[in-house]
Amino acid sequence: MTHRYCGSFQLLGTLLACGVLIGFSSCCSPRIKPPETTKSALHQRTLLDADWLFHRGDISSSNEVIRADFNDSQWENVHLPHDYVLDGTYAYSTNREVRGHGYLPYEVSWYRKHFSVPESSRGKILRLDFDGVFRDSEVWLNGEYLGRHPSGYTPFSYDITKLAKVGAENIVTVRVDPREWEGWWYEGGGIYRHVYLTALAPVHVAQWGTYVTSRVPNGDQGAADEGDVTIQTTVENNSETTANCEVVSEIVGPGGRSIQTLKATQPVTENAEQNVTQQTVIAHPKLWSVESPNLYQLRTTVLHDGKAVDYTTTTFGIRTIRYDADKGFFLNGKHVEINGVANHQDFSAVGIAVPDNLQSWRVAKLKQMGCNGWRTAHNPPNEAVLDACDRLGMIVMDENRHLGDTFPAKADAETGYTNLSDLATMIQRDRNHPSIIMWSMSNEEKFQGSPAGRAIFSAMKELTRRYDDTRPITSAIVHNWPANGAADLQDILGVNYNETKYDAIHRLHPDKPMFGSEDTNQKTTRGE
Repeated sequence: MTHRYCGSFQLLGTLLACGVLIGFSSCCSPRIKPPETTKSALHQRTLLDADWLFHRGDISSSNEVIRADFNDSQWENVHLPHDYVLDGTYAYSTNREVRGHGYLPYEVSWYRKHFSVPESSRGKILRLDFDGVFRDSEVWLNGEYLGRHPSGYTPFSYDITKLAKVGAENIVTVRVDPREWEGWWYEGGGIYRHVYLTALAPVHVAQWGTYVTSRVPNGDQGAADEGDVTIQTTVENNSETTANCEVVSEIVGPGGRSIQTLKATQPVTENAEQNVTQQTVIAHPKLWSVESPNLYQLRTTVLHDGKAVDYTTTTFGIRTIRYDADKGFFLNGKHVEINGVANHQDFSAVGIAVPDNLQSWRVAKLKQMGCNGWRTAHNPPNEAVLDACDRLGMIVMDENRHLGDTFPAKADAETGYTNLSDLATMIQRDRNHPSIIMWSMSNEEKFQGSPAGRAIFSAMKELTRRYDDTRPITSAIVHNWPANGAADLQDILGVNYNETKYDAIHRLHPDKPMFGSEDTNQKTTRGE
């Protein structure tokens, strides 16, 4: 491989699905912990993973199942994360799609959970946060419809402030329909990521409202005399009056010591959001790299009329990335050849309901094998994957599922589908992770080089730049090489297979760096 290719993310299917499931304990150091103060009670996030009630199969009397007095005493008790497809009956089929999805039946199922909202939450903004449900979920609270979320890979939230019963029992009901697949691999089904009840003061940091960027002036030359850090905090005011706010941003170094504290005042009008920008310089920063994944923490406190009302923490890293069309990828001025895997989210005997500490174990095992890159094939990942990559030093190609949102390729390719809420969610949620070195818009979309595909890609690129302009934009292309109309729009070229055409592709795009986004597809178990 010549240096003009940055490296490759090879597809290993269910890599590490070797039956070694003992000892799920995390093998990496803990995150920097916030100080034990009353501030941690300002932003309350309660994990709702325990004691859900589950019913396999659809229910014809759906109007009854959402009622508070519905008799769910015979339903199965389960804990999240939960993948109910894995518990189905295997049946051989010659249908390629059925084979690809594990020879298992995909059917509608239902969940219910009884939970209490404490009195301490009275007067606060209340939100149900779902990290991921596969797929096409509909949610009710106390019999009232909250909404529908088609995507199986992106998180979503519902404001339940007006519907929740404070100081009493509440019942959330979820219908899951995974029968229409988003990919061609095993995708599972169920509430397979975490669920939280979030309680906030009316004035608070917006969801994914903290964005930290850094610049090392001499980083490309390997120097790190100083790092310029910019903090953008989006403050949300859900009250009926203008709020006089102060944003206090404390930066904590990799060793746990407070380095700097920044303060900024900003009025926020009623029922609106306001961005607050702060800038500082950190002398001799400890850079994030594959060998030394140094992490900083931002502790954000929002004060309303002088009183602390919200507190959040954000992990970030300081590093430089650069791509050269002839020499490849550089991290902090050092040439790094990417030896990566395109890794699906499922795991042997676990399905898609992968515990967080197993994600850390998997990243650590990959590093032991000589891997330094993870492509999130082919969808936004569980955030625990990104946390593990940050802590352990694994660079990431973060990938959106489709060219557009959930199902653009089927019905809307000719009309220019540009509903990009899933992409916006992915970028805003993931943009503070230093491990991410590129954004991938899609994988192997057959119409990506058509006029409609180009229009969609252009819209996606514009939206991505709106939320993060620090990383290059790419996608994994397999069709019509070397002549593909979508290549002109990419910052760097991701090439699936077509190894014999690398030189021809490079001659067509001599100024663009390129890498093997998928080079080999192995479905065997090691030793067999």
